[in-house]
Amino acid sequence: MPQPLIDPIVKIAYVVQLIEQKIALSPKGSKIRIPQSVALEPPLMAGDMRAILSKLETDEKLIIVHERPGDFSSEFQGMLTLARIRSTAFLLTPNAKFSAYAKKLRASLQTNQEPLIQTLTEQVSIRFDDLSRHILLNDCFLIAQPAYDSENYRFFEYVWKHPDRLITLEEFNQNLEEPLKKPIAKILENLNFRGPLKDAFFQVSKTSVLFTPVRTVEALTAAGLYPLRLFSTQKTD
Repeated sequence: MPQPLIDPIVKIAYVVQLIEQKIALSPKGSKIRIPQSVALEPPLMAGDMRAILSKLETDEKLIIVHERPGDFSSEFQGMLTLARIRSTAFLLTPNAKFSAYAKKLRASLQTNQEPLIQTLTEQVSIRFDDLSRHILLNDCFLIAQPAYDSENYRFFEYVWKHPDRLITLEEFNQNLEEPLKKPIAKILENLNFRGPLKDAFFQVSKTSVLFTPVRTVEALTAAGLYPLRLFSTQKTD
């Protein structure tokens, strides 16, 4: 069976978002490392990654690539080693124009409704990192970053700690520091869970929600929810 093709613009968007995520997790001004390939379907291979980063550096002038896979790693310069170590990733620095470019690209993809996520694994999952406040799809794609102790943050932290069971509005209001002011569906929308992406992981009514953080590709396909779409990455209140 022929492999589905990924539009070149969507491939670029994958890489741009990966760089954004690394920026968010790294000290300001530091160099960041990007892997040679990303496990999509079909895979984003090393040749694709090299070409996209070259385009971002040469044509768009958004990044400076300091090392490429196969280069001798600068991290080991000056160290007493018996053999020089070759880099296995790309080491780069984004410039001040990168963020605006990423925002414009996300808006373009959202307008055009490009298909997004197809994985090489048999399941897709949501993970919440309470330290960075990142809500991640398959530990790779940033869905949202709610502001600490906001209503959106408190809601998602609670469902993350109580997965795979029905949670009522009454339970939220009894256990959260403050009662929920917005409807559950609106909170999920604020967190960028909309349409098929919301339906893939949440069962929602006016008075309850059930969060299922891990879904099989088979089940999502049967429900007409696969491949998934990812909406704009943003910090949410």
